[in-house]
This record gives sequence, C-alpha cells and structure tokens, in this order.
Amino acid sequence: MTTGELYAPDEAKQLGFLDHVVDPDEVFAAATREARRLTSISHMAHAVTKLRVRDATLRKMRSGIAEELTAAGTTVGTIRATGPSRSR
Repeated sequence: MTTGELYAPDEAKQLGFLDHVVDPDEVFAAATREARRLTSISHMAHAVTKLRVRDATLRKMRSGIAEELTAAGTTVGTIRATGPSRSR
C-alpha cells in the first residue's frame, strides 16, 4: 500500500483494501446505504471494534519493526505508540 502501486478494483478488493466494488453510476447510492448501515451500529460496539483492530495492527507493526531492527543488529528499548495529546 505504501509502494504507490495501482490496483484494479477487483484486485484491490481481493487484497482487502476495499469492501465493495460498484459501478460509477451506483457510487452515491452505495455510499448512502453504507452510511445508513454504519449509523445503525451501536456507538460503543463501533468504538470497541476500532480499538481492537488498531491494537492488532499496532502489535503487528511493532513486531515488524523489532524484527527489522534485530536483523540490522540494532536494539531499541520499548516502542510505544501514543494517541493524540489531551492537553487542556
């Protein structure tokens, strides 16, 4: 994804970059349906799911970074991701 490669819609869907592929003249209707579906989901369930997905992704990223550093013969202490600042 970070390589700048272009993918055909069906290939992008197969790779997991897209959830749906629709014809250009159906985009607005499909987006509206999806927006309605998303608004019907419990806000708490949505928030918990997002946190779990992000946590899994961050764990994979940290593991990959640690493997790359080990392979390069470099060591680092704790790799930690932080959220937005909560300054008031």
